[in-house]
Amino acid sequence: ERRSKARELEEAIGACNFGEPPTKKQLAEYLGVTERSVGGRLKSHGGYMVDKNNGNVIVPVKGRE
Repeated sequence: ERRSKARELEEAIGACNFGEPPTKKQLAEYLGVTERSVGGRLKSHGGYMVDKNNGNVIVPVKGRE
């Protein structure tokens, strides 16, 4: 189940990305879950982080963290 949630999250980020990183709110609306649930999925996925200034989801660049 964890794999399917991770894949679902990645698809949502791709679908909501219109030139700028999506927000947690946009992802929550797309997935039909709460923003808190999106935060949990992002944390368990480990490949994304949230910009605390604007709420956008950011894909960290490997090796530059």
